[in-house]
Amino acid sequence: MDFNQVTRNYINLKQQFDQGKMKAEEFERLVNEHNVTDHNGVRWQIGVNSGKWYRYDGQNWVEENPSGLAGAYNPSKPGDVKYPQQSTRQEPPHKSLNFLWIGGGALALGLLGIITVGIAIFLFNRQNPAPLSSEVPPSIQVNLIP
Repeated sequence: MDFNQVTRNYINLKQQFDQGKMKAEEFERLVNEHNVTDHNGVRWQIGVNSGKWYRYDGQNWVEENPSGLAGAYNPSKPGDVKYPQQSTRQEPPHKSLNFLWIGGGALALGLLGIITVGIAIFLFNRQNPAPLSSEVPPSIQVNLIP
């Protein structure tokens, strides 16, 4: 896909999302599936919330308009769709769902571990019960002779 195709795809997905035809997770996943590698090997992706283009510089996503898009896409042409309202804040492309899955999985594994340890302690104590206070040996009576 080239810059124009990804841009048109984003606009189409954004309209479907705004009309309630897809959930936020699906919209984010579909937008993040489409990126462009230019002739210099630079990776580009469109921001999920803003619809702006971001260039990956090897460490960070930098907001920038790709040269392959400049003047090539005219949203005011008849039959084309206008860009959705864009946010004024800068954003990198979102990958937040990955962190939710990782965090949820870690939490589930932690809870499973706690439950497993609790069951093991319970079963161990059933097999080797601690003596009850009523099970102490009887006291020895000593008669003192006066």
